[in-house]
Amino acid sequence: ITNANRIIVIFQGLTLLLIVTTFLIIYRKNQERNSAEAQLKASESELRKSMENLAFALESAGIGSWTIDLVTGDIKRSALHDKIMGYDTPVKDWSFDLFFEKHVVAEDHEKVHKAWEVASGGERSLEFDCRITRADGTLGWIWCKSRIFYNESGKPSFLMGFVGDETAAKSAEQEIKILNATLEKRVEEKTREVLEKETHYKGLLENM
Repeated sequence: ITNANRIIVIFQGLTLLLIVTTFLIIYRKNQERNSAEAQLKASESELRKSMENLAFALESAGIGSWTIDLVTGDIKRSALHDKIMGYDTPVKDWSFDLFFEKHVVAEDHEKVHKAWEVASGGERSLEFDCRITRADGTLGWIWCKSRIFYNESGKPSFLMGFVGDETAAKSAEQEIKILNATLEKRVEEKTREVLEKETHYKGLLENM
């Protein structure tokens, strides 16, 4: 075999080795890609199931939910959130300003505004309860609890929260207060009546 033939054989061998190596690399990358895609699909499926379970749990508990992208202003809400506000169908355009100006009663504006200021000032949680005017004009009570999430720069990124209707609880609480006040008044009246009778009988005995 001449040197020229040796070089040709070596070159052909290297070419074949390169082809095989390239094939193996492509095959391995495809396998890795398929594995990554399978893992991604599995993660998405688990996330979807978790979100569905959470939505079911919240709906069963009568709790509405929402998220606000504090960068873009995009707001997403559950149907129960809007129902608590008195809407039979989801509201197309929703904002904190709409909630504050249209639904929060004037007497509770300051409380809600302060809670928002505290949360915007660095606190991670936003929590308050307030009276609202529902879309149908009726009055009610709600509680709100949410959490602000910050980006890597330390700036507020988005807000996730929950809302519940506590009208029945507040009504019961008010009825208990009225009942207690009525009972206290009756006790005072009875005590006064007993003391007056006692004083009257003492006077009679002293005059005998």
